[in-house]
Amino acid sequence: MMPKACSKHLFAEPRLTLTPLLAHHARWDCPVCDRFLGWEAKPENADKKRRKPQDHLRWIFEEESIDYCQLCLRQVHQLPEHGTLHVHHIIEVQNGGEPSRNNLMLLCNACHELVYVVRKYASIPDALSENESTAEAMP
Repeated sequence: MMPKACSKHLFAEPRLTLTPLLAHHARWDCPVCDRFLGWEAKPENADKKRRKPQDHLRWIFEEESIDYCQLCLRQVHQLPEHGTLHVHHIIEVQNGGEPSRNNLMLLCNACHELVYVVRKYASIPDALSENESTAEAMP
């Protein structure tokens, strides 16, 4: 799906760049000014309906006065210009995770993307068990 054109360069055809290491299939950019225009869904997900954002769960964190990323600890005012905080399910809903406080974290854009990259490309329990066995073997 082709995104809207760049507001400054209406007649320039957007450039599609594959992003195999990210959660998205590719990104659209303006070829003239390199302005980010949007993400392209993976072909296998093109027909799937997107889940609604979980921003309605933000009230849980507002009650506790949490206005920072719970991974990198940056306050909202320390985030980049377009940085926002996202409600993140520790155990994904598709894997049986519930929308309860014990299963939710508030993450900035960068940390939220990092969590998904790590989930996709690293096996955390395997890595942890390898570290534990290595630590036990050390004198």
